[in-house]
Amino acid sequence: MSRRFAPAVTCVMCVMQSFVISIFFTFAQPVDAQNSRVPVPGDISELRGTPECLLVQMVPQAPSSRTAAGTVSVAALQQWVPKEAFKAYERALKTARKGRIPDVEAAAVDLERAIGIDPDFSEAHGRLGFLYFRLTRFQQAASELRRAISLDPEFARWHADLGWSLFGLGDDVSAQQSARRALALEPENASARLLLGVLLAASPESRLESLWNLVEGADSLRRAR
Repeated sequence: MSRRFAPAVTCVMCVMQSFVISIFFTFAQPVDAQNSRVPVPGDISELRGTPECLLVQMVPQAPSSRTAAGTVSVAALQQWVPKEAFKAYERALKTARKGRIPDVEAAAVDLERAIGIDPDFSEAHGRLGFLYFRLTRFQQAASELRRAISLDPEFARWHADLGWSLFGLGDDVSAQQSARRALALEPENASARLLLGVLLAASPESRLESLWNLVEGADSLRRAR
């Protein structure tokens, strides 16, 4: 690189890092400010070293897929579900919206009940996976989301949520694969964009792509709301 461009490049990199930090501040709202740390771009271990509740709060709590058809996949709309299973599913969604941990736990129990009635209820598996993620039960979350994907492989949300669960487990390679798969299915998936941005920030060579994904993810999330 020519020496005359070096100061400009350094400046751009500083701006990029500042912007990434601002994105992290936007999506990471610590529950306990004294015991929480804001992650520094370029070191994923710093992010993973924060309290698990902080990682969960980084993920958009609204459905990660907001398409014109709504938040349910076409395959799910076409699936016949027993009446009692669907009642438990609807009850779970209503309870989970309250947002408190006891409510999330109660909603998870209802989804488990729905799956017990209909083991092939893809939407229940996917939603349960996301609730497990919110409860920081990452291994169970990944298991449920993989089951949802096996039943409904073309729905981007399941891939994005699986990516976050794998990130929580420390499997960055698989997390990035899931994020990219979600974006291949739905380029405006905010959750997948943000996850990819976080993962790519770990490498100096990919920080420009990281910044782009973080900006696009934040913009998609803002439009969805």
